[in-house]
Amino acid sequence: MIEAESGIITNDLTVTYNNGTTALRNVSFEIPTGTITALVGVNGAGKSTLFKLLMGKLQPTQGEVRLFGTNPWKNPAPYARVGYVPENENMHDWMTAHEFVSTFARLHGLTRDEAKREAERDLEFVGLTDVMHKKIGRYSKGMRQRAKIAHALVNDPDLIILDEPLQGCDPLARTTIMNVIRELGRMGRTVLLSSHILSEIERITEQIVILHQGKLLAKGNLHAIREQLD
Repeated sequence: MIEAESGIITNDLTVTYNNGTTALRNVSFEIPTGTITALVGVNGAGKSTLFKLLMGKLQPTQGEVRLFGTNPWKNPAPYARVGYVPENENMHDWMTAHEFVSTFARLHGLTRDEAKREAERDLEFVGLTDVMHKKIGRYSKGMRQRAKIAHALVNDPDLIILDEPLQGCDPLARTTIMNVIRELGRMGRTVLLSSHILSEIERITEQIVILHQGKLLAKGNLHAIREQLD
């Protein structure tokens, strides 16, 4: 059950590396549960850095992240409610999609039979039922992205974070993935995805967060922000 709370809160997030480079500077925003929000910015704007902070892969130099009201650096419990699709591949090409997804289901504590059923359910959700026993190494980019989304759903997450899920996909694959994301929103899941193409985002959601050179440029309704930018 998704609670009436903020899915993500960032407060004054700043990341400065040892070489003096500042990847994020004083970034603060809030994403309520049950919404689809797009993180928009050109390459190098700080999107992937922000996702690493949200997923506990990077500790902020300053500021705080809260997932469902909890700082995960102090209590990692919120990660049980999160599904994450990173930008990089890191997939096992010798495995079938069913083996790949069911393996992650087992890692979340499901029995072998439960993991098999969960994998079938999640792969059906992303439209890969017909090819779920095909090796991932023979998948197109769009199919690989959908398999990654399926693996992120095995723990029935309240929050799904997708780092550039449309990058490198052909137009048909992009449409299919957009439909999957919109369906997650209709199910009441909180979705945060990143993209550097504003026109793509318009087909998924009107709620955006714009990063530019590590700073928060704007947040809110896409159309209102576009009018201001124009």
